Amino acid sequence: MSPAKPRSSFSVASGYRRLVPVAIVLVALGVLALAWVGSSLAPVQAAPADCSSGNVPSSIATDTTLGGDLFVTGNVTIDGGATVTLTAGTQITMCGAYQWWVQDARLLALGTDTEPVVFIAQSEATPWERIYIGGGGVSVQPSELRHVVLEGGGGSDDTAETGALHIYSPGLSVGAGPVLDHVTVRNSGSYGIYIRMDEQDPDPLSLTNLTVSGSARAPLMLYVSAMRGLGGGHTLTGNAEDVIEVRAGTVGGGIVYFDQRW
Repeated sequence: MSPAKPRSSFSVASGYRRLVPVAIVLVALGVLALAWVGSSLAPVQAAPADCSSGNVPSSIATDTTLGGDLFVTGNVTIDGGATVTLTAGTQITMCGAYQWWVQDARLLALGTDTEPVVFIAQSEATPWERIYIGGGGVSVQPSELRHVVLEGGGGSDDTAETGALHIYSPGLSVGAGPVLDHVTVRNSGSYGIYIRMDEQDPDPLSLTNLTVSGSARAPLMLYVSAMRGLGGGHTLTGNAEDVIEVRAGTVGGGIVYFDQRW
């Protein structure tokens, strides 16, 4: 991966520039590790940090917008119906074998072609785990990942039933989704993208323009019901097996309940 472009150490979304004097006063009072989260202030830029002092909370349960250079020093859980938005150009350094768990919540990672949202490992020797959407006995909310790069995730166990991006719905999703568009996964320690959606879900997810390379297993693993959402524009090369692994059956993989076009 090419080095991330330099960013300013502190910025505020244009709609919140009136908050800058407040931040200056707090810094003058010695609050140097300010990290804004929560819907009341809706900040974009977390406080400057590195892997010795992260700037992403371990638990987020209110609508939150984050951007800039983020450092994750533990597992991050998003729940409580919260929506977490990562703005274009955000770079998230995973400082160890950690995961983001989006449980009963939404993750909106909204990059652009020129400013993607990037997740990277601090060290190639220590892969991070995954972005895990769903699980925990709750329905999957309509998350969106657009122009996102996931580098060096997937854990270190190439036999694990997981992926750098792991979507698991034990029940029906809430509306259509998740939506994955222009998501790039590089050098996953397991599957690139692992999707297990309920076979009776009437609202399919959407998978378009996926690029997966260097995975220790197949680039995509899909339960058969998720195949309804598989669109076009994919590039799947240089993985342990350059195949789309599709599972079906009453034990693992589900049954086809809806018309599909492959």
